[in-house]
Amino acid sequence: MRTPLQPLQAQTGVILVTTLLLLILLTGLALSSLATLGVTQSQSQNLLTTKQAFHLADAGVQYAKKYLNHHQGLWSMFASPTPQTLIPATTLTGLGTFTVNAQDGGNGSLRITSTGTASNNAQAVISSLIVLGPYVPEDAVTVDQSLTISGNATIAGANGGVHTNGDLTITSSPSISTNATAYFSYSATGNPQVTGVAGGDQTVASIPLIKAYSFYGSYDYRLAWDGNVYDQAGIAQPLTGGTWNCWSFSSTYASQTWTLSCNPTVNGTLYFQTNVSIPVSVGTTQSPWITTIIAEGNIDITASSLVARAPIPADGALFKSATQNFLFIADQDFRIGSLTGGNLTGVVAAYEQVSIEGNPTMYGYVVAQNGASGSGLVTTDSISGNLSLTYNGEMPITNILKTAQIQTWMTP
Repeated sequence: MRTPLQPLQAQTGVILVTTLLLLILLTGLALSSLATLGVTQSQSQNLLTTKQAFHLADAGVQYAKKYLNHHQGLWSMFASPTPQTLIPATTLTGLGTFTVNAQDGGNGSLRITSTGTASNNAQAVISSLIVLGPYVPEDAVTVDQSLTISGNATIAGANGGVHTNGDLTITSSPSISTNATAYFSYSATGNPQVTGVAGGDQTVASIPLIKAYSFYGSYDYRLAWDGNVYDQAGIAQPLTGGTWNCWSFSSTYASQTWTLSCNPTVNGTLYFQTNVSIPVSVGTTQSPWITTIIAEGNIDITASSLVARAPIPADGALFKSATQNFLFIADQDFRIGSLTGGNLTGVVAAYEQVSIEGNPTMYGYVVAQNGASGSGLVTTDSISGNLSLTYNGEMPITNILKTAQIQTWMTP
């Protein structure tokens, strides 16, 4: 005969069964949560790699625009009915790769197709139409590589900004009336006053191909590599004691230089097949030096004061439409040394690097293509001292200088 369960024994059995049921339920919930978490993590990872692929494709478009800027002579070669490789597979460390093709886009444009491939083979494709259009800078200073601002400059005006297609490093306290941006990184250890955007990861700025020979037909006088000066008709000008209008020639095994050795000098558009050195002060507020200096080498300004402006239509024959608003054009580096006084009005353009020191007052904009490093005069783009630069978006320049510009942007 079975012995009846005592009340305590009966309660213990019920608790045991209930506990087992709760454990089974909790285990099920835990497994379900783990499964959901796995799906969520997988979805998040897929979303991340999809975004990476998109950013890689966008980077390909930006690289293509920059490449076409530097190789405008190849434009017609890529304008074919069938796609051609513009940029082969390029790796961005830690993200993946992109590849860019180009073909005729119609009406003088190129159709660019960029494919970004992330680490897990996720892909994104972006297409755009790119055209060659007139150069209109958005900022007072635009350079294609990294820029360092180590002085307390004032960049003013409606377009008083700074942009670099490299890194922007500020180690002082400049005042910038619009933006201070970089395609790569932005860092500031000083106390910059930036009214607009201050940061990296911005869009690549288009920079035109800057070469002195583009303006060869616009000079009043050509100061040649052989030490002679020629007018537009090719007639050699008389030299007095080896000097022409305060310009003197020197030559070494490595380079040739025309140096401004006295003051005053001649107004007009001067084309130098050499380096240019300006160590003496020129011009006054009442009587500025009216000139455009075009050099196949460096332009190095070490004078203590310089008052100069580009020719304007009111100057009559001094004005040349092809060099409108240009003050200095250098095939290599452009440098302003310890300039402590003066006033410069016009566009400054260099194929290589720019360096501005001292305390010059400037009106216009500065652009450096960073196309090479053939000269050692300037090794990195930099602004130091107390530059005062104002740019309000004016000063149109000749259509000789064009840039690759994105006309449309789409995902197929």
